[in-house]
Amino acid sequence: MGAEGLDAVKIGTTTDAGKRLGSLQTGLPLTLSVLWTCEGGRDLGRALHEEFRTYRQRGEWFDLTRLGDAVPVVHEAVCKHAPAVGTGRSLRRTPRPWMSPRSWSPFSSGA
Repeated sequence: MGAEGLDAVKIGTTTDAGKRLGSLQTGLPLTLSVLWTCEGGRDLGRALHEEFRTYRQRGEWFDLTRLGDAVPVVHEAVCKHAPAVGTGRSLRRTPRPWMSPRSWSPFSSGA
């Protein structure tokens, strides 16, 4: 999850991304959106948190900007830690103004 104007992205697990998004959105002045999802579970979540530990800001929020666009960076890590689930699926159908084309087009399910 991420938001326009926010460098941090959330890497975590849930059984209902929409419900989790709603619970996190409460009280935030920025509009959050789900950037990318994949199957994987808690073991994969822990592996990703460990991989990106030096970029942790707080809890499950990470600033991956030094590594590049967050979606391909996390996708690559998922492929490394859980190749069977590395394909994932993007929930983005069109780019948002704050996303560079490199961050969305390889995973876009639309157009």
